[in-house]
Amino acid sequence: MFEFNAFHILVLAALLTTLGTDPSAEHAAPGRSTLPGRFFFLAVNPADKTRAGEPLDRLLYEMPANGQSPPRVITKFTYMRDLVSYPRSGTVGVNVRTGSERGAFLVDAHPGGKFNVTPLLSPKQAAVFESVDWDAPTPATPGHRHLETGVVLSPDGTRVAGVDATWHLCIIEHPGGKAIFCSDNLVTCPGNQLTWSPDGNMVAFVSPIRSNLTACNLHEVSALDLRTGESQQLTDVPGEQFNKEMQRAIVKQGDPTNRWHRSDHPAWSPDGQWIAFSSSRGIGRIRPDGSGFQIVAKGLDPTWSPDGSMLAYRVPKTKGAAVQMARTRFGYPMGRRREPT
Repeated sequence: MFEFNAFHILVLAALLTTLGTDPSAEHAAPGRSTLPGRFFFLAVNPADKTRAGEPLDRLLYEMPANGQSPPRVITKFTYMRDLVSYPRSGTVGVNVRTGSERGAFLVDAHPGGKFNVTPLLSPKQAAVFESVDWDAPTPATPGHRHLETGVVLSPDGTRVAGVDATWHLCIIEHPGGKAIFCSDNLVTCPGNQLTWSPDGNMVAFVSPIRSNLTACNLHEVSALDLRTGESQQLTDVPGEQFNKEMQRAIVKQGDPTNRWHRSDHPAWSPDGQWIAFSSSRGIGRIRPDGSGFQIVAKGLDPTWSPDGSMLAYRVPKTKGAAVQMARTRFGYPMGRRREPT
């Protein structure tokens, strides 16, 4: 079992659960030696001695799902976020939110490969999804900018979705960069990952609910149908109640909402039938039409195995977090299937 400081973990495939006829049931671990495939996760370098207030290098790790060898570092960036798996191309996507290395990158994750890193976007393309930092520009930092969100490549590799500087969903051609869909009224929440449907016809994203007064304090998962241009809020998972002072600060005047809405991190299943997401009540899943809502586990930040048989998700702990396994018939967390020999 490998442990990491929970504060430093950004994305971690931390626990697996099968999704059978009873999706609320978690199954006992059968022993990690039975699991094929690999984990990929982001964490801060444990040897980093950076002083308080200075940026930390974030490392992309790979480790076998069976736990028979320790994690190894693939690459590192400062301000690296947003781990995305692209099984079709055998790559892993990461986004560097700010700094001189700002941009979206693809890492070759084929077994036995060299993990070569290539830019996903040209500087002109990346500019669509960039915004000026709150404390910039200044005479000292005229070009201090950051990506509003982790941009995500479509399943067929021809489009990229992300959030632009005005917090609106924007989709551009790839590699051309021509805008395909940039909404003037479809507000999204920056800093949250988007997810494509496997057929490329829809995008799920995080958006503020109608009760939200400012920023994205209250948000749920929505979906946009690119064929029609229509969008709808899919989830509605109220959490803990907040007091009247907080209600006045974040809820529109006269609206009765008095509970947190914090559903985020949508992840579309490989068969297109489900969207998994984090919520105030745990890991949920829901149909793309908004039906079939279920809570399936306690945790955060779900991701699907490429065959759709498992969910991997992060389990926060008071003192660190551990990579744990739960029973599964087949499949593996983020990565590619190990080829038979």
